[in-house]
Amino acid sequence: MLGGQTWDVFISHASEDKEAVARPLRNALTKLGVTVWLDEAQMRIGHSLRRKIDEGIRASRFGIVVLSPPPSSPRVGPTTNSTDSSLVTWPGSNPSCRSGTT
Repeated sequence: MLGGQTWDVFISHASEDKEAVARPLRNALTKLGVTVWLDEAQMRIGHSLRRKIDEGIRASRFGIVVLSPPPSSPRVGPTTNSTDSSLVTWPGSNPSCRSGTT
């Protein structure tokens, strides 16, 4: 656990979906009182990306995976097809974060 911090939701996304999907989703959920783990809010220079993601998943009750279609050509920079993304959720694996209801 991250210093005892827990989150309601972990958002998993590709970097090209951050601006169009992940940030607006985080903002909307936060306005509803949902605590959200999003990489840019939790990562600092020198952190291990893999370790921080694993810790965030373990400390979250639920997860949201943003799925977007593969690009038709190799990516050179951010894509603009993020509006075609889909969301998938999963229950968290941290028993101390579960409320006991489904």
